[in-house]
Amino acid sequence: MSCYLMNEEEIGAIAKASFKPGIYSSKGRFYNGAAKELVQYESAEEAALALAVQNIASCQARYPNHGEIAGGFLKSAEEEKAYLAGCAFAASKAKNAYMKPMELYGLVKTYEYQACETNDWYEANAFWFCNAVAHQAASAEQRAQEEKEVV
Repeated sequence: MSCYLMNEEEIGAIAKASFKPGIYSSKGRFYNGAAKELVQYESAEEAALALAVQNIASCQARYPNHGEIAGGFLKSAEEEKAYLAGCAFAASKAKNAYMKPMELYGLVKTYEYQACETNDWYEANAFWFCNAVAHQAASAEQRAQEEKEVV
């Protein structure tokens, strides 16, 4: 497998989907099935930071000999700090942007592929958060398809 650091806007879009009023909104709540607990991110920015940290850890796990941060995708602690801040900012600036359900679903699945290299991926809050967002997007698409059939 390969791994890369997702861009800040992609991380922000996934994070904000859970907070956007309407079809995807779970207001940051999801159930971590491994820990058997309900988890709540208080903001899209908090969710984005969690997603970004997991993506960084995944890149480091996949490419441990290519650099000390994110498998060499980030060259310094300053770059890491800027990347995290950029992800949080991307989540905050686009809170009301619209994304089609299957577009969001595909973005989540891309993120999951890039974030799955750690040994604890299936226990990570990022996994369960993405699972919730993907299910919400798939449900929204199913409802839209069913509405088309009724006509």
